[in-house]
Amino acid sequence: MVFDNTPQNSDKLKVMVNKPNIYIYSNGENNGLSEAYNFFMKRADKEFNFLCTMDQDSNFDKLNINAMFNYINKHDMSKVAVVGPKVKYKDEDRIGKDNSVSSKNYLISSGSFLNLSLLSLANIHFDPSYFIDRVDTDFCKQCQKKGYQVIEYSGSVLYQVLGQRIRFSKLGNHSYKRHYYMVDCKFNPNFWTNLSA
Repeated sequence: MVFDNTPQNSDKLKVMVNKPNIYIYSNGENNGLSEAYNFFMKRADKEFNFLCTMDQDSNFDKLNINAMFNYINKHDMSKVAVVGPKVKYKDEDRIGKDNSVSSKNYLISSGSFLNLSLLSLANIHFDPSYFIDRVDTDFCKQCQKKGYQVIEYSGSVLYQVLGQRIRFSKLGNHSYKRHYYMVDCKFNPNFWTNLSA
């Protein structure tokens, strides 16, 4: 399934329309990631046990996806809400896998496998108040508050490009536009003051 959240019709996706087993949804609006992920969860719940969400700036090859499938199929997932791969960013070395499993506070949504039946029973979904950033953080916190695990499996690796690096900026790896979606100035009124200092 592909959720086209571009505000206008995308010619790039028309190439995929005639391919078997590909469903494209588009309403001509940008509704944000939460809306798209909730759309997937609702439609996949009846047919699939897990849903893997992906971003356009991720590289998750077949070998690593199969490693995740194998891990899920061989382990008890009854208390695991989200399981994701080890994430390596563009400027990091491609080091080997160690097959370890660790509990995490949150995982990025790209490459994460969501346990659909568990999430449906617990009535956990993505908060549409979040448009792009904090979508995954909030979702994982919801899962943990209900007593479920969020785990990282290092035997599967996803390679990710993180934002757009800005030289000599206190914004780190993300542009000011992305930070707009990350920060609620009501809770941190000194953020922009500290940033410009």
